[in-house]
Amino acid sequence: MLGRRKGGQGGLVEAAKNQRYAAWLPALTPQDDFQENELRLAVLASIRVDHCQSCEIERRIELAMIARDPGPAWDKDRREEAACLGKTLKRDPAIVTMQLERTPAGRAWLIAQWNHLLLGVDGDAPSGWTDTQSN
Repeated sequence: MLGRRKGGQGGLVEAAKNQRYAAWLPALTPQDDFQENELRLAVLASIRVDHCQSCEIERRIELAMIARDPGPAWDKDRREEAACLGKTLKRDPAIVTMQLERTPAGRAWLIAQWNHLLLGVDGDAPSGWTDTQSN
């Protein structure tokens, strides 16, 4: 009646649109094709708003669960973010360093980089540095 949607939930969306259209039709009583089209657009927009609100609620629940128990994936994601940010260090060292210092993962990344530098200077472990770099 109001258009088909491809995908697994197309029938449910179609049924919701048809039900809402039938419920709104008596109250809005379109007088011509233009008003009929406007009613159909309003129904479709209201279904989309409902869907967005539902998705937002689901996402907030998901984020609340992650906040309660972030687990290893959360930590891994933060380490990856810090490593990606660290790759931009040459571009603007002062700003990037401050950004890295804001998070535990960023601070851990900075410490790891300093430790790597110390290994090269101290000569305690093979670092692949040349004598010029060590000096």
